[in-house]
Amino acid sequence: MIPIILSAGRGSRVGKETQDLPKWFLEIGDKRIHDYQLDALSTRFDTVYLVLGHGFVDETNPDDIVPNRTDIEVVPIVFNEWKEVDNAGSALFALEAVPSDEDLLLICGDVIINEEVVDEFISKYEKSTDSESSAVAAFEGIQDEKTAVTWDSDRYILDYGTVEGHEEAGIFILNETHIDIAENMWSNNLNDWFPIIFPEVRSKAITICNNSDSHYEINTEEDLQKAREILVNNKIKNQVND
Repeated sequence: MIPIILSAGRGSRVGKETQDLPKWFLEIGDKRIHDYQLDALSTRFDTVYLVLGHGFVDETNPDDIVPNRTDIEVVPIVFNEWKEVDNAGSALFALEAVPSDEDLLLICGDVIINEEVVDEFISKYEKSTDSESSAVAAFEGIQDEKTAVTWDSDRYILDYGTVEGHEEAGIFILNETHIDIAENMWSNNLNDWFPIIFPEVRSKAITICNNSDSHYEINTEEDLQKAREILVNNKIKNQVND
């Protein structure tokens, strides 16, 4: 399995803080989003590929700012056409830039996840008897405020988007048998979301325990401020308890 982080877009709804760099570099608490993600991935993977665009096309050299860690190698790839498409275009670029005959772990660059979420998602996927299924991580509980997924009685994905369903966690597994299908679909829907592939192929919903410390999705400036408040308060509580 190869992990790929998609962080090419501007993230304009967050406001001025993404004027120069994408959301992956936002500081939340005493860490940046990339710290949370790389910490979560480093126990399972040696290398992660990072799709960049905003701030890196003829402006910033990725080697000057992408984390240089000893526990996991970050391989940046710059998508020059990021302004012209949505993240389906970024995902298509990733498929072409990272040729693979393995399953792909696709991660949105604006979600804070921890090691437990990654481990639970991958472990449940690997234990599944359906070896040719893709997968979407979804948090337990119904909501209609953020992007969500619905599934049938066998837990296969029916719909994805702004629907009433279970909140998706921003991490997905694209089975190697579906890569060609995804490439064709994304190439015809460059201005759409890349998860549109999952209702179209055999994809399992894998529910994750919804711990308040396990996941934050930073879509808007309000999301950013809320995440900062919660993480700072949790840090203070932990210091008091210690």
